[in-house]
Amino acid sequence: MSGHEQDLKKHRLAVGGMTCAACSSRIERVLSNMEGIETAEVNLAAETLNVAFDPNATSLDAISERVDKLGFSLELPSPPPRQEHGRTRRYAISGMTCAACSSRVERVLSRLEGVESASVNLASEAALVRFVDGSDPAGMEDAVMAAVDKAGFGAAPEVADDPHSVWEQRQQALQENLGRMKSKLSLAFAFAAPLMLVSMGPMLGMPLPSGIDHSTAPLANGVLQLLLTLPVLWAGRDFYLKGFPNLFRGAPNMDSLIAVGTGAAIAYSVWTLVETALGVHMAEDGAMGHGYYFESAAMLVALVSLGKFFETRAKARTSEAIKGLMELAPETATLIRNGEQVRVDPREVVPGDAILIKPGERVVTDGVVEEGTSAVDESMLTGESIPVAKVVGDPVTGGTLNLQGAFTMRAEQVGADMALSRIIRMVQEAQGS
Repeated sequence: MSGHEQDLKKHRLAVGGMTCAACSSRIERVLSNMEGIETAEVNLAAETLNVAFDPNATSLDAISERVDKLGFSLELPSPPPRQEHGRTRRYAISGMTCAACSSRVERVLSRLEGVESASVNLASEAALVRFVDGSDPAGMEDAVMAAVDKAGFGAAPEVADDPHSVWEQRQQALQENLGRMKSKLSLAFAFAAPLMLVSMGPMLGMPLPSGIDHSTAPLANGVLQLLLTLPVLWAGRDFYLKGFPNLFRGAPNMDSLIAVGTGAAIAYSVWTLVETALGVHMAEDGAMGHGYYFESAAMLVALVSLGKFFETRAKARTSEAIKGLMELAPETATLIRNGEQVRVDPREVVPGDAILIKPGERVVTDGVVEEGTSAVDESMLTGESIPVAKVVGDPVTGGTLNLQGAFTMRAEQVGADMALSRIIRMVQEAQGS
């Protein structure tokens, strides 16, 4: 490895706000042209950014700021806790919708007695709270959650930030997002369909009552079209809430295109409706009824929303392979503490713990057999179905299946350092290639 490559810093960061391949390509292109960045690769399926940069030329904060200007969000790694100045706890924060929300939570937490500092990440919906020396972080959890609740948000302690929990949280958020998109989509088409009938019905051989026909009652027809359009625009409000700010920042995207195009159609249609109401060009009222473009804007919003829904659903389905790998990890671990067996969450296991693996159980983490003998199915690693004999001193891998005898192992690699976690990361990276 060259000296230049050794000086580079490499990070894998979560990216929020991407909806299509154009989004990921744009982030890649802009960051690749940024001074100090050697490589930038965005994985749309995993919603991550792999970046390598020269710390002397740029920083994570600068990269985050550039991504933010593009209309996306970047989750920066939490700083390591400084034991000499305090202890750190991470909390999941719910209810935040904008930067003002995260700033408010940060101010509230920073003012708590016993808190040295607090930082809130809007993208990951998490707060990192550092307590002063001598304080009891576990004992202050209730005070932290009460303060956040009083500010109008929700807070809950986060478990260890291992790949399993992170993936589960993202999958849950993705499913919740799909549910919201489906509800908005149903609302959009529920009103877009009758709007098309009111607007285009006569041209398709489906005459309307004279009271709302554009040729005989252009004003009533226009008002009805406007009323039917408003719920569709509400369902597609994200196009405008994201599109116009991105446009004003000089970083327009597809949302900006939809917002400007449909906005122009609606503005022209409303102007035509006002002219009709004021009696302008009375002789041309029938013709002015054809000047409404509400249905064009509404159908564009509905159809693009449908496309985004299908794309998000497809992205969720690509995670099935990841889900299968995640299911290889056991749900509980049996630790040997002072000669007693204690059932704990596998995420509580740390290097050096003694773990009892019984027949039929999966190995909790990577480590070495300390006592007992058995045969382990390692087909998840090798593809070979023949069990592998394990004796004292032999290595075992997390996620493999213990078939026969019970044995005690000593944990060595846990969490993100496990072979199973590394395999999951490789699959995620392959999905984005």
